[in-house]
Amino acid sequence: MLLPTPRHYDPLRAWRLAATYLGLLTTFSWLAGTPQWLIRQPLTTGGQLADPRWWSLLLACLLFTVEAYGLYWPRHTLRFERPLRPLAQAGFGLAWGLALGLWMLTLVRWARDWLPGHGAAGVPALLLAFLLISLWQALVQSYFWGVHVTPEHDTPASNRSKVWRCHVPFLASGMWFLGAFGNAALFVGLQVLCLVITSLAMRMPPWWDRTPQRAVTTSAGLLGLPRTHGWQGPSSTFSPSVPR
Repeated sequence: MLLPTPRHYDPLRAWRLAATYLGLLTTFSWLAGTPQWLIRQPLTTGGQLADPRWWSLLLACLLFTVEAYGLYWPRHTLRFERPLRPLAQAGFGLAWGLALGLWMLTLVRWARDWLPGHGAAGVPALLLAFLLISLWQALVQSYFWGVHVTPEHDTPASNRSKVWRCHVPFLASGMWFLGAFGNAALFVGLQVLCLVITSLAMRMPPWWDRTPQRAVTTSAGLLGLPRTHGWQGPSSTFSPSVPR
């Protein structure tokens, strides 16, 4: 049964749906053996800690994450005067990042099972995983998460810009780091960092917040299903007239 498009944003409903979805991702990952496999992997190795290439790529991934999601993403995010609630919003981002990170890692492991190989021979599996994760995120974000969970925080223009300025290069850099050095826990950690920052930046309302919130703007998508569209105000881009 399809979820009805909400007429207004209800934080309690949003958190319940988020908990259900993230619980399902965690369960599927657990059934695939990903958390059990992950805890058996070393966080780093002595060789990596002595390798300047490892440090350089890790630092590049961290700096890009902070710049893309700590600077660019907030500057292009609508808040509609939602208040900052650091503990609740960071906790939401932590749960979101852990569950999604484990699911992404599960897709990577499946891709590697389907296309085994090491070194250069492992690139096809990483490309397949990149495509699977991208497709999953595009569909879930557009038709579920962005409609029923997160509050209105984009315009059509900002949404498009974030895809190519933040999301695609962030995933590509994380996959590059994972493929080059295999630090699975750090790959998940990058997802956590990204989603904690974005949850704070969009001012994700806590479940107890009863402040009236505008409904998410939707449009017809595949098969006529509602998908996120973005707020359309006086300007299609951000300006002083756009409520933050």
